[in-house]
Amino acid sequence: MVPDCGGELHCRGLCFRHERAWRKAGGGPLEEFIAQARPLIGTEPCLVAGCGRERVTRRGLCRFHGNRLARQRNPASMSQEELAAWVADEKPRISAHQFSLAGLPELVRFELLYALQRRDEAPPPLDPLQVRILISRLVGASSLRHADPEAVCESGGVQYNSAIKGLFRDLRRHLERAWTQYTGTDPYAGNVWRVELLDLQSNGSRRWPATKGTIDFGPIELGWLREVLKDWARNTRPYLQGLRQALRACHVASQTLVACGRADPASLGAGDFVLVEQAIVEQRRTDGSPHSASHRTQLLRLFCAVIEHGRANALMTDVPDPFRPPQRRHRVIEDANEEQLGKALPDMVIRQLDQHLDLLGPAGRHGSMSAPDLQAMHRTIYQILRDTGRRPGEIVSLKIGCLEVIDGQHNLIYDNHKAARLRRRLPITTDTAEIIAAWQRHRTQLPTAPATRQWLFPSPLLRSRQARGHLTASCVGVAFRTWTRSMIDGCTLRSALHQLIATLGYYSVTHKRKQQAIRAVGSLAIDASGNPSSFADPLAYERASVSVPFGNCTEPSNVKAGGGACPIRFQCAGCGFIARTRHIFPPSKSTSTRFRRTGRPPGQWRPLTTWSPT
Repeated sequence: MVPDCGGELHCRGLCFRHERAWRKAGGGPLEEFIAQARPLIGTEPCLVAGCGRERVTRRGLCRFHGNRLARQRNPASMSQEELAAWVADEKPRISAHQFSLAGLPELVRFELLYALQRRDEAPPPLDPLQVRILISRLVGASSLRHADPEAVCESGGVQYNSAIKGLFRDLRRHLERAWTQYTGTDPYAGNVWRVELLDLQSNGSRRWPATKGTIDFGPIELGWLREVLKDWARNTRPYLQGLRQALRACHVASQTLVACGRADPASLGAGDFVLVEQAIVEQRRTDGSPHSASHRTQLLRLFCAVIEHGRANALMTDVPDPFRPPQRRHRVIEDANEEQLGKALPDMVIRQLDQHLDLLGPAGRHGSMSAPDLQAMHRTIYQILRDTGRRPGEIVSLKIGCLEVIDGQHNLIYDNHKAARLRRRLPITTDTAEIIAAWQRHRTQLPTAPATRQWLFPSPLLRSRQARGHLTASCVGVAFRTWTRSMIDGCTLRSALHQLIATLGYYSVTHKRKQQAIRAVGSLAIDASGNPSSFADPLAYERASVSVPFGNCTEPSNVKAGGGACPIRFQCAGCGFIARTRHIFPPSKSTSTRFRRTGRPPGQWRPLTTWSPT
């Protein structure tokens, strides 16, 4: 490049004017031309609004717009008015990381500027490509708030629709909140709240606000309970998931009290609170199966929190004081299912992974970290996951100083995001503590952004201010899947591959799957004559039958005796009360041969039902 030249680089390290002069001079040695060339002063920008490229044509256009004008029109025959009209309709040439609002109505431009500024303050980072696609779909819209979501989000390529929908919802949410504040409307007024105006997070693992749905307090018939719940939600600002769970618990409490004739708040007592607790504990899913013990305990905890909030803020003056949570909280205890094996990987798989630990981690640089640093970080994460059994999201969110030593025992301090229980302590071995301490010492030498200094496993992204700040569980999952594929590609023995990917050694058939299998094969049950003998109701079949060596017996006296009082001493072959399944007892070869010879079912050979598939 010519020293001190103010022109934009165009080709061969020269600006457009120097490159053209070099070609006119015959295109000799470039070094000699640069040594003799004089620096030029930068020209004014292109006439197109927003285009910062320098002018290179007589019409005052940059090279890009000059070529476009030459393709569309004849510049020599255009007047100044026609050129000005053409320039006014043109958009600037932008790079891949830019977008332009030119060509949109003034109101839409202001709405986009405000919404994009608010959206850029929250994670995850904005994608300029998505913004450009959204702007192209807003051409002709009078307002972003009143734009048709289907017309904006469903047009264009299918691969961008999901991303455009999310961006469009976020921008609309910021505009709706701004309009609500401008008009003075209370988003918490009424019994139906719009989620997009509440600015509530979905749960602990999602740091961005929820944007879809409504919260309807109408199903709660008791007015005093409905107002207490609304005040609790307004002041405590729980997660949206927790608010919906509290709404469900209060709905169950309202239904229970109304059904018992206790709608009058002045008539409530301690026994009524116990009745509500029992109703919440007995909650079931739509298919009739009970909820998990942790879910029912969570409903009880939230209902007690709502009642205590009402007591503390004098919102339940009409309700007697005995109607309150007891000092000893009720907790649902779920019996351990001994027939289900644990979900831990077998030792043979762990040994196989440890043998190929050197293959774990990216092979190239990513962001601000080099490949050796990334490999060391992923290997440390794997070793902590292996030794502690914690969730991946809890390991990647560890902070510097997560080790604690009490009386010689090392503890790992982590956050249980799923249960919202922070700074939990887990005893670990000395070897695991040494692995973490070694990575902490290596962590101090990494060139990371200031926003990631508190995390033990920082994110290598350059825009970490808008990211989580630490490595995500999804990134760890991608690295682990790549790791397993590299072991397969690295000439792993077939037996080792079977041990690595096979699941038969630790896959268990649960009681629920057994029930589904029984219902699926129930239609295949047959009697001694080969006729279908299935029960319409599986429960009725279980009550009216008993298991015997050759199937299920439905003889009443034998069923009543539990299978130990067969009148014909278990001669099931000719009994009409026996029920078999075809998939378990296939016909013998001799029976099939006779059936092919005669062309008649075995039950039609003679009047007595003496045949039996063996």
